[in-house]
Amino acid sequence: MLVDSAACYYDFLAKENHDPVYDPEVLRTYMDQWDGPEFIERMDLNPAKSVLEIGVGTGRLALRTASLCGDFTGIDPSPETLKKA
Repeated sequence: MLVDSAACYYDFLAKENHDPVYDPEVLRTYMDQWDGPEFIERMDLNPAKSVLEIGVGTGRLALRTASLCGDFTGIDPSPETLKKA
């Protein structure tokens, strides 16, 4: 099953200490093209909004959005990445 394969892959990355929260600056800059400040600004978050992140991983995006909304929920099929989150 695809979900199981993805979970195994991300479990492996988490066990190898690949954590996007602590990526080097060059990789963070690259990733910010998709979920950086512009993306977060366009969500127009405020305390009246709720956010559901599917595939929260170790929490890279969650760390930057949870305090900007009223309710944040993140789900992920990988137990190892959730432990890091």
